[in-house]
Amino acid sequence: MAISQRWIPSIIQKQVVISGRAQFVIIQEGEITWGLLNIYASNTTFGQQQFWKGLLNSLPPLDHWCIRW
Repeated sequence: MAISQRWIPSIIQKQVVISGRAQFVIIQEGEITWGLLNIYASNTTFGQQQFWKGLLNSLPPLDHWCIRW
């Protein structure tokens, strides 16, 4: 995930959730905390079910998520 230099000081957490498939960055800007999630899901139905189940159990609870897939 590419992050502009402007946002790097605002990063409070970053993590690869599923290697090669999902990663997130959490940014604090003033009073708002945003989670930026980048995903590349499987094309198979079974793979998608396993992916989403694992992903949802791995994300920290935030009020604001921006998801790109």
